[in-house]
Amino acid sequence: MHQYVIIGAGPAGCIISRMIKKQFPDDTVILIEQSKDVGYQANCPFLHFKYGKHPDAVFVQNMDQIKKSKIDLILDEQISRIDYTQKLVVGKSKQYKFDKLIFAIGQQNTSIPNTIPSRSCAQLRALRKQLQAESTQVNIIGNNMTAILLADSLKDYPTKIYASSAALELDVEYKILELIKKELKSEIVFSTPPTAVPTSTPTINTLTQPHSTFSIKQNMNYQQPSVYAIGSCTYPQTTQQFIFTQAVYILNHLMEKNPPPLQFLNNRQFSLGTRVFGRVGANLTESCKLVTISDSFRAEFMPTHHVVHVHMIVENETGIIRGIQVGSKHDVSQYMQIGALIVGKQMTAAQLILQDFFFQPHFGKPFHLFNVAAVAACGEVPPFEEYK
Repeated sequence: MHQYVIIGAGPAGCIISRMIKKQFPDDTVILIEQSKDVGYQANCPFLHFKYGKHPDAVFVQNMDQIKKSKIDLILDEQISRIDYTQKLVVGKSKQYKFDKLIFAIGQQNTSIPNTIPSRSCAQLRALRKQLQAESTQVNIIGNNMTAILLADSLKDYPTKIYASSAALELDVEYKILELIKKELKSEIVFSTPPTAVPTSTPTINTLTQPHSTFSIKQNMNYQQPSVYAIGSCTYPQTTQQFIFTQAVYILNHLMEKNPPPLQFLNNRQFSLGTRVFGRVGANLTESCKLVTISDSFRAEFMPTHHVVHVHMIVENETGIIRGIQVGSKHDVSQYMQIGALIVGKQMTAAQLILQDFFFQPHFGKPFHLFNVAAVAACGEVPPFEEYK
């Protein structure tokens, strides 16, 4: 008999606790939440605007389903410390013994005064009502995906986005912000740090970082034996698919299958207006070069030959592909799956030139767009010995 303690009853905590209980029905699973709520969605405030209700029903299981799973749910607990030697979680009035400990504590907003954190669901619902009543302007701090989707959901109101000037270094992000100006009529203000935000209008802060309360490292790097982390405390802006991937990885460890170390790539696709964007891997740095290719999915005589813009980030010395960014009016999910494979295997541009992709979005064209980008990155087709 083992005892599993999960700290954090958000999406990640709810998912992993139910999966553990299903796999080990005779073991004890304790789910601890430091607030009075369970199942909130910390990183998707736009769900409130899209569905107009608490997102439990569309993202995670609610409290009743947690209780039906015979999971010991502890709400409004204040954890003072964790004794890794004795394997104890020390609360305000009780100690919880654990054999396996899992952190699902979410992420925290950067400290900017007089702003509403994007994870505060109740405050965002109140802000929505206030905007409907007053038709006032709203400020959004951040140039991340959450800020962009918030701007999209608030397009009926005057919106001003205070973005970090670092966004200018990333070509794709800058193009996205330019589209916000055109399609959503949002004003963009670049500032680092964004401290000059007026406090007279409602302001939402979307700048987030992994939670540091328990010194959680990113990407499943465990601090102690039998201690795991899942969700946005390991990597900001996690999605449901990302959480399930982590949960399966943890379960494999708990079942002593000992899978090899898994690197979680920043692979996501999202829509803005009529355009779709995707990105995977690293951003552009001084040690890398940016290769840009534009082509269509299909031959020009086809009725839907949307142009696809591919940005490939290649390391100068080694030629290893470190990141891929894609933009189009068409779905780019297949491109992002291929991009994740390329970056995950640390392929070089020379190796990518003659890779044969089973999915060929180029109807009537001999090469995949990534093959063309690889040739552009090399400057020429290398001798066969270099990429065979």
